[in-house]
Amino acid sequence: ILGASANLVNSIVGAGIIGIPYAFRMSGLWAGVLLLVLVSVLTDKSLRLLIEQASFHPRLRHLPINTFEDLASYPFGKFGSGFVLFNMFIMAYGAMVAYLLIIKDTIPTVMGFEHGQNLLERNLILVATSLFIMVPLSMQRDMASLSCTSALSVTADMILVLFIAAFSPIKENVAANGGFGEVLKND
Repeated sequence: ILGASANLVNSIVGAGIIGIPYAFRMSGLWAGVLLLVLVSVLTDKSLRLLIEQASFHPRLRHLPINTFEDLASYPFGKFGSGFVLFNMFIMAYGAMVAYLLIIKDTIPTVMGFEHGQNLLERNLILVATSLFIMVPLSMQRDMASLSCTSALSVTADMILVLFIAAFSPIKENVAANGGFGEVLKND
């Protein structure tokens, strides 16, 4: 169960954690919190509906439903199964592109390369990461084998959030804008 939970959290949070601060900046603090809570409630409700249908529906309870594609194939046939697989591919592809962009922007900086210079080294790091990390992970036959990688990714996400919270200049920015009350009022 821990591996499946790590895969689920990694697919939900994943590279999207990088976009959350931008979404908050564009929508504002109050609207951002409201939208984040709304999306989390809707995600929870949809997951509960899927589990309820697969496990407790009288017509589906006796059928061998082990995957989301199986659940979609019963009411919608091959089209439903294909639709789910296509959307899973798009989600995985988008996450991969986001991770590669993050790697291309962060790893060379950590290694001491200036941003905007040494494009050959940055591109070599991107290609090496793709070949030696992404390709072997993509060649797995089963998502369950990625549970350790997903757990590592979720742990890295938590460390990233803690690092940003500890070292970001929040106190200085709030003081420069007249205090926390003014920040909330102006948002």
